[in-house]
Amino acid sequence: MSLDSHPRILCGVDESAAAANAARWAVDLASRTGGELVLLHAYHGPPVAGGYLQPRPPIGPTPAAELRTEVGAAESAVAEAVASRLDDPAPRTMTVQGDPAVELIAAARDLDADCIIVGRDRGTLGAAVLGSVSSDVIGSWDGPVMVIGADATAPARDGVVLAGLAPEHAPAQVAREAARLAKALGTALVLGHIAPDPPLLESLAAVGSADRLQRLSAGGEEHRWLHTIAEDLEMTGVDVEAVVRYGHPARELPALAEDWSVSATAVGSRRRGPLRSAVMGSTSSAVLSAATAPVLIASPA
Repeated sequence: MSLDSHPRILCGVDESAAAANAARWAVDLASRTGGELVLLHAYHGPPVAGGYLQPRPPIGPTPAAELRTEVGAAESAVAEAVASRLDDPAPRTMTVQGDPAVELIAAARDLDADCIIVGRDRGTLGAAVLGSVSSDVIGSWDGPVMVIGADATAPARDGVVLAGLAPEHAPAQVAREAARLAKALGTALVLGHIAPDPPLLESLAAVGSADRLQRLSAGGEEHRWLHTIAEDLEMTGVDVEAVVRYGHPARELPALAEDWSVSATAVGSRRRGPLRSAVMGSTSSAVLSAATAPVLIASPA
């Protein structure tokens, strides 16, 4: 993601509070970076009370075409209404009929987008089973995805961007994308790694003699890769701090984000697919479920 060089940002919108908040974040990010923003609204079919009608075979002379025209005008109003509530200049809007996740990914490829932004309600497993747009986009898109909840607030002046790093999840790439986001938001960057408990620390913890939550120093030769990434990013002018915490990543990374009062969290993902990630309890799914700030799912390696 090139947030520091006039990025193309695609934001999916509908009539939900989460989508409206995602659009506000997208506008702010585009404004900070001089980027181009497009709002896209995709719908499954003609809206009716309680759901959507599937297209019927035409009866008589082409009523289906007339129906598509009427529905298209009504659905176009959704994206236009979202755009009208945002700061000037109003972003470009697009309206298409089809599966929202599929259409978002297709539009991102057509536009050569640098990032997709989507809104999401709380919940991981339920959202995955229901096939939420955000879960489907994360599972299928090969670029970075920023997920914004309905309650995500504007970036705090003293906030930080937290990059959750693991050696097996392209840590340098996740860190670079997190650094670009930190630059765009005007915040510092914290590189956080959750390491397994050393045998001695596990033994001490078992008898209540150690507090794993306080092991926040990034010392030790085994974490040299973390220092190397931090040093490389410091050369780009980003204020970076490296932190190591011990425990289970799915539990400790959300706790670390809460401790630092983050403006956003960036994590890597193997893009296993929404249902499998939720059932297996992946770190990215855990962060998404617990986060009150935006989460950037970085590009897969």
